[in-house]
Amino acid sequence: MIIIPENEELIDQPFKSEADLEAEAQLAQLEDLRGKANALLFDQMQLKLETAPYDARFPHQNQTKHCWQNYVDYQKCIRAKGDHYKPCEHFRWIYKIMCPPLWVGTLMVF
Repeated sequence: MIIIPENEELIDQPFKSEADLEAEAQLAQLEDLRGKANALLFDQMQLKLETAPYDARFPHQNQTKHCWQNYVDYQKCIRAKGDHYKPCEHFRWIYKIMCPPLWVGTLMVF
């Protein structure tokens, strides 16, 4: 029979071997690294949500003409000024926002 002194507390926990303790330490270290990596990614990833500005030529809800006109303006701009002319990117940005993804991805490749 084992006699436990009265001032000693009974701990009702499973026994942990050194391998278990080492695995827990590695897991804690991994979680810490994962948290730091996520914080770095969050800082580097600057998500900027913007919509196209209001265009008085297209006041109605249906924005199909708005999409098409900006696509045409973009094509005219790059044909007149070249592919690397920075102001043409404004038209490209608007038509990519306003047009449905199916149109942008497949139908508008000329």
